[in-house]
Amino acid sequence: MELLPATPQKKKTVDSPSTNDKLCDFPTCSECDIIITRDVRALQCDRCSSVSSWKCIDCLDLPVAAYETLMSGRGSELKWFCKSCDDMITKQCDKLQEITQLLTSLIAKSEKMESALLEKVDTSVITALE
Repeated sequence: MELLPATPQKKKTVDSPSTNDKLCDFPTCSECDIIITRDVRALQCDRCSSVSSWKCIDCLDLPVAAYETLMSGRGSELKWFCKSCDDMITKQCDKLQEITQLLTSLIAKSEKMESALLEKVDTSVITALE
């Protein structure tokens, strides 16, 4: 989670090129379009870190105390993902779960085959060979 500057400002349309250039340098909240400055509490997607993946804590409905904990590093194992990254990760998790189920099924079949083979083996032939 990258931290940028915390006073909410709505995007402004200004004719002055120097002011427009300054506003264009800052990302905006992907939901409410607030300009993310050093004074705005916001999170950036931990996966893609895209300029368009910022969201302010108001739109996230995230308490200030939780935000401060995340930014202090004490919550470093926690991640926030934008909608598109979250969807992709969810699909990957679903696929991993499907693969895990298939592997479990294959292991069970293999164990059943091994058990059936052991029942059919004539141990007297093996004993005689030894």
